[in-house]
Amino acid sequence: RNIDVDHIDLMKLDVQGAEHLVLEGATDALRENRISVIFTEIITMPTYVGQISLHEMLRKFDDHNFQLYNIYNLSTVDGRLRQVDAIFVNTMSPLALA
Repeated sequence: RNIDVDHIDLMKLDVQGAEHLVLEGATDALRENRISVIFTEIITMPTYVGQISLHEMLRKFDDHNFQLYNIYNLSTVDGRLRQVDAIFVNTMSPLALA
């Protein structure tokens, strides 16, 4: 179902390794800079079927003018980073100037 939304100030993603699929579904909004900030969980260890790697996830944000602002809530297993929450800001958004 399509919903016509002009602009999203903040998009929150926590969909168990399918964040990249949400970004693919939002390709038009991302390309048109209609999303200002994305707060997302990023899983760094292989956990879910279909999950993409950390560097692939970071590339998706970079490809759409999103820059990492900060990371929060680091979770580890045996000293190895398992997941983080991250905020990405669209460098083409008016909010990026604030």
